Amino acid sequence: MSHALKTVPGTEDAPWQEFDPEAYFQHYYGEPHPDDDTLTYLAARALRAAQTRPGRDLDIIDVGTGPSLIPLLAALPVATRLTAWEYAAPNLRWLQNEITSPPLRPQWQHFWR
Repeated sequence: MSHALKTVPGTEDAPWQEFDPEAYFQHYYGEPHPDDDTLTYLAARALRAAQTRPGRDLDIIDVGTGPSLIPLLAALPVATRLTAWEYAAPNLRWLQNEITSPPLRPQWQHFWR
């Protein structure tokens, strides 16, 4: 019996250059929700638990950061080094603007309390 291998397009085929990170930010973070608070709390708790002994270095990489700073904010208290790895040009421009335009937006300040 012959089986054909079905090919599923990968993320490399997605139109990343057309992605609108600001629209994504406004849709998902324009107004923080309780589930965002829970996710941030659990992520921060997991990262603290990963630091099993005081002084242990944690090098953290966030792959595909996009317009979400929650993983980075959750990692800041325990990370020795923090790397945001992003490929899409619209996301890179958006991230550059976010980190060079202080102060943090109120939505991010909400998670940094």
